[in-house]
Amino acid sequence: MSEASQAKGPQSQADYDFVQYEIFAHRLFNILEEGRIAIRHVSGSPVVVEGGETMCAFYTPEGEAFLTGAGILLHVTGASQFVRKTLKFYSENPGIHDGDQFLWNDPYTGGMHTLDHIIVKPIFHEDELVAWVGSFMHTPEVGAIDATGTCPRATEIYHEGMRSFGLKIVERGQLRTEIFNTVTWNTRDPDLVGLDHKAKIAANNVCSRLFSELVERFGLSFVKGASQRLIEDADQMARARLTRLPDGVWRSQLFGDSDGMQQKPFRIFCTMTKKGDSLTFDYEGTSPQNPGSLNAALPATQGRIFSVLLFHLFWGLPWNAGVVKAVRLLTPEGSVINCKYPAAVSNAASGMGGLLGEPAHECIAKMLYAAGPEFWPDVVASFSGSSQHAYWSGTNQSGKVFVGTVLDHFAGGYGATASRDGVDTGGKMITPAASVIDVEMFEASAPMIYLFRQHAEDTGGPGRWRGGLGGESAHMIYGTQDLELGAYGCGTQTSVLYGLFGGYPGSPSRTSVALETDLKERLAKGEVPGSWSELSQSAGRKLDLNSNHPAFPVQEYNVVYNRWLGGAGYGDPLEREPKRVVRDVFLGAFSRETAASAFGVSVVDTALDLEGTQSLRAEIREERRQQGRHLFLPEGAKTPRPQVSGASELPSWRLQEYLDIVQPNGSQLEVCCRVCQTSLGPATDNYKRYALVRRRQPAEYLPLRHKAGDFNEYWEYYCPGCVTQIAVDVMDPSDQEPIWDTQLDLSWFERQTQTRIDTD
Repeated sequence: MSEASQAKGPQSQADYDFVQYEIFAHRLFNILEEGRIAIRHVSGSPVVVEGGETMCAFYTPEGEAFLTGAGILLHVTGASQFVRKTLKFYSENPGIHDGDQFLWNDPYTGGMHTLDHIIVKPIFHEDELVAWVGSFMHTPEVGAIDATGTCPRATEIYHEGMRSFGLKIVERGQLRTEIFNTVTWNTRDPDLVGLDHKAKIAANNVCSRLFSELVERFGLSFVKGASQRLIEDADQMARARLTRLPDGVWRSQLFGDSDGMQQKPFRIFCTMTKKGDSLTFDYEGTSPQNPGSLNAALPATQGRIFSVLLFHLFWGLPWNAGVVKAVRLLTPEGSVINCKYPAAVSNAASGMGGLLGEPAHECIAKMLYAAGPEFWPDVVASFSGSSQHAYWSGTNQSGKVFVGTVLDHFAGGYGATASRDGVDTGGKMITPAASVIDVEMFEASAPMIYLFRQHAEDTGGPGRWRGGLGGESAHMIYGTQDLELGAYGCGTQTSVLYGLFGGYPGSPSRTSVALETDLKERLAKGEVPGSWSELSQSAGRKLDLNSNHPAFPVQEYNVVYNRWLGGAGYGDPLEREPKRVVRDVFLGAFSRETAASAFGVSVVDTALDLEGTQSLRAEIREERRQQGRHLFLPEGAKTPRPQVSGASELPSWRLQEYLDIVQPNGSQLEVCCRVCQTSLGPATDNYKRYALVRRRQPAEYLPLRHKAGDFNEYWEYYCPGCVTQIAVDVMDPSDQEPIWDTQLDLSWFERQTQTRIDTD
């Protein structure tokens, strides 16, 4: 039984309607899945056929999404605007008729960037508009200034390919050839783009036909009511879940490392406020819009927040517009997350995606932890987010036009949780039904051969529970002399992840090229390189690509290497069981160097050096004590910090993994370390001001995976008593104050205590 069913309580005289409603809801979702299957049968795009990056959705006659079936969740909210604009612009001229279908891809209306094409179709019953269906997919080519449409050279939207504003591509069931040809022939690969559009048309036809059968089966009045009820149920369940969570304010920030034109940092800052049954995300403090393509229009930001909410907070609820009715989003106009037209936005998905979503994700994770043990299984550190990707254009081994990118990063690492490691190359938050592209299918159409695709060492964030590993792959150019290579994205010089409660983010992504190689001779001898270090030995010249790198010619037997993100860690790495670290080293999850520098574990051959580990961990703890400073201790505060007498016997609330809020002897609420009962100040202040703080560059703790001179610092916070690492923040070196990440409404906790006393 669904959560919606359970929320309704005892059944009454509406027993039959209630059962019919459940049948209707399940059938509706299956219809959308049939639409997605139709897309994958018709499309020729690997990202769709193999990766599953598609979406089908039903909308009310006014354009509100009442159910979505998705391989990707970014477009549920934005696609509603396409329906609404179709109604607004074209109801009178040229008119909206049974059998019509309208093509949209303007990112300032909906979607993420011009590659996101959706075709919407009205559904009529006896001449009455009763619903809409929309089918979406990522189209691999749009005729932009750079191949694939994610453009390192773009400085305005006009560089990013043709935008469609509701072109009536199908009229009364007939394909409009002049529209179809105009759209497809304005791209580098009209055959592939044409197949993609026909796939969306086919999916809409499947979904609309089956929806009409539901109307015939249940009656129009029932279908209208049930469709609206899906939205209302989602709204009610979302508000009910929020009511059970603590009130307060949570804050987080991450940094990008490119403005689209050059390597340059910018900030995403998120403040989340929860009160009662409502939630607000305020991005005040985020950097102004960039001159290049590392921007997001408002629909892209709305879509990313929607996917975070569905994955992390409102899981199990219907995927529709009701989920976000309790949520308010505030975005400064002219910022990188709400840029002004005509700013370039083609990197809104790959580059900006994780940067938009992960700060909100962190705030939600810390709110869930403060809610108590019931919610701890839902607390997850940062997922694989924004990454850098290579793209190509030219001719393939068959002499045909080739334009493509590889989305291997769909196999990103999951974040660690409060009780287990993250999943290695498990997927991405935004793509619940997607999968990594099949190697052989890609090679069948692409002029290149995979030398390897595998887990990548040292990509998971260290912690008591480690983040899931990212991956790495190497593509050797083969079968063509006409190919150009470029890169787009974000996160090669700074981490675009967050760790939880003393855990570290994962390492940055990377794209490198081995030029002037001797691979032709080595392969003839049966020698196949299995790592970047082996490939480097074959290269006469190597090139590390910036986050956004314009295309340049590459030759046969050149190799493109890509490493994508893992998940972030949870908890102090020095608390990780040494035997687990040894196993990590044995399995290739971490190098011996990282085992020593991040976890304080000495591995000799393949065995644990227990004495060396004890010595190493004692050395690291002493280093924390010596190098940690009270950088922000309020004037007049005691140092060394006192202990809270009898803290373990006092009523307490969890602030985070290592910190409790207690009330000693009726005095003010105090934050104290759960490990050693050392005070970290009053609960009305930022506990980080009372912690020992060490500021250092990421390369200092993980030199094998970070470049020296990274744009940002890690600020590590230690309990001043036992030097447990309680938090790690990614900060700008110019920042003057620590982020107050968890500012609880203490009256909420006091009410919970009073309720508990009254109940007892």
